[in-house]
This record gives sequence, structure tokens and C-alpha cells, in this order.
Amino acid sequence: MPSTRKRRFSPRFRNCGKISSVFVLGGPIYIPKVYDGRNKTFFLVNYEGWRIRNGINQDTFNVPDPAWLTGNFSASGLSPVVAAGGTCIPSATAFCMPIDPTTGAAFPGNMIPSSSFSRLAQVAIGAGLFPAPNCFTSDCHGNYRLTTALPNTVNQQTYKLDQQLGRFGSMFFRYTTATYENENINGSVSLPFGIGTFNEKSESWMISHTIPLSHNLVNNFRFGRLEPISIQGGIAAPEGDVTALGLTGVFQTLPNYARMYPGLGFQGINGTSFGSQGNDVTTSDIPTWEFSDSLSMTHGKHTIAVGFDYRRWVQKRDLSTTSWGNSTTTTIRSPRIVAAAPMPL
Repeated sequence: MPSTRKRRFSPRFRNCGKISSVFVLGGPIYIPKVYDGRNKTFFLVNYEGWRIRNGINQDTFNVPDPAWLTGNFSASGLSPVVAAGGTCIPSATAFCMPIDPTTGAAFPGNMIPSSSFSRLAQVAIGAGLFPAPNCFTSDCHGNYRLTTALPNTVNQQTYKLDQQLGRFGSMFFRYTTATYENENINGSVSLPFGIGTFNEKSESWMISHTIPLSHNLVNNFRFGRLEPISIQGGIAAPEGDVTALGLTGVFQTLPNYARMYPGLGFQGINGTSFGSQGNDVTTSDIPTWEFSDSLSMTHGKHTIAVGFDYRRWVQKRDLSTTSWGNSTTTTIRSPRIVAAAPMPL
């Protein structure tokens, strides 16, 4: 049987690789015989990117025997429950042979027919949400070792333009766009559907005008916008599996990042988390406008500045728990539901 020792889920990460790239190009704008901006028009283009792969290697998980997932308990070595004429009394540490909840007797040959599987069990098994045991040495803390590499990708681009306007001062324009994409493990060992995703995209731009009003008085005006959009979700479950679940009273149409499997677990056994990732689906979009103006006056060794900064934003957030819920079963210790979800942990 899998280990029942309780261990908190804490992934061990290892940096599997990192690639970074930086590009910067700037200077005056000069087009022979067309435009000479060597003393008044300047540009800057910048790109920075990161490609990081974080590895995880952890052996504290427990998964069902592949035979059990087919309903075959004939070689499980489990003892019959008292109600079926045996001596086993289900408890947090005593695991018994499943019985037919409709008769109270053992299944013929200790094999649960597939016709008794619930829709959830059929979908979960068909989707491969339960990996096979792969950790059998004495130093394993469970019977399954999770090993995978998770990408982390960052891209940022910035474009700047400076223009001297003579007695009208100078103008400045900047545009920046950045994306951040991250994959993570949040409690589920079902790959790839147990992987959590976090994607963020931000765009910002600003226009600034600076003009000297006198030999010691300078005014600066700035106007800009920032819109950061972030989405925390997971790997999409196929639409066919969603239909097969046959759930009612829930949202039927969901975007890919929110269309995930229910969370699955077995009560009393540590490290048995399956299905989609465990974090709540969250979206955030907070567009922000900024207007500001400052006036600086220099007098001898002193500078006095006054101004205002006005910002207006709209916070649009959506937070939901797992869209199709979580399922926790106690099949061995509560034989009544074993036919509904024949996972004997």
C-alpha cells in the first residue's frame, strides 16, 4: 500500500537552464538628403528576454495501482469488510476490499465492473489523470516521483523618441510592451493537466513635453496610460471530456484557461492530488490613465517645484474557485461509494 505518512506539498525546484538576450540600439535619426536630426531627433530601441526552465523532482506522492483503475482488486491483498463476512474494519489506516453498495457483498472475483464507474471516474481515467507508480526504492516517500521541467518566459520591448523643438522646448515619447509566461505545479500530479499557468501582458506609453518659460522657470507635462492584464489558470481540458462529465448548474462555456478538470483526492492519504491545478482561476485588468504637470523654479542654490499628478484607473478582476468543483473520496473506508468511484486509496 502507498505510504500514509503526512507530508506537506512542497515542490523541489532545480534550474534546468536559462537563456537571456538583450538588444539596444539608439542614436540620432539621420536620413541622407531626406532628414538630418543629428542635433534634435533621437531614438532608442530596446529588447530584453529570458528563457528559464525550472525542474521539479519530488517523491512524496501516492497514486493508485493501474489494476485498481480498471476495477480489478483480485491481487490487491485487501481483506473483506465485516459486512461481507470478513474481518476488516475500515479506518484511517485499515484498508478493506471494496464491496458492492447495492448488495453489501463482495464483487464477483473482486472485480468492479466498468458499468459501475461514475461519469467522473470514467472521464478521469480516460484522460490519464492518474499516473502509474514509478518510485519503488526504500528512499521514496511515496510510490510516485514527479519529475518535469516548467518554462518561464519573459519578453520586454521599449521604444523611445526624443525631439528638440527649439524655443518650444522638447518632447519625449515612450512605448513599452512586456509579457510574462510561467508554468507551475500547484498540488496536482496529473501531467499535463495539473500544470498551472500564469500569463501577464502589460502595455504602457507616455508623452512628455518640457518647456523653459524663463531663464529659471521650467514646466513639464506628462500624459500616459498603463494596462496590465494577467490571467492565472491551467491547461484546458478537452471539450469532449467536459460534455462527458454531464455537470449541471455550472458555467457551460468557459475560456481555455478556466476549462479545467475537477480536483480529485483521496481522504486520509497524503500526496493524492489529481485533476487540474489547485489555484483559483483569476483574471485581472487594471487600465490606468495618468496626467501630471510640474513647475520648477531655480533661484540661486535653491529649486522650488510644485505640481499635480492625477491618475484614474478601473479595477476589473474575476476570481473563482475550481469551476467544476473538487471531489474527495474515501472508497476503502466508506464502501458505500466504491462503485461510484473505484479508486481504492
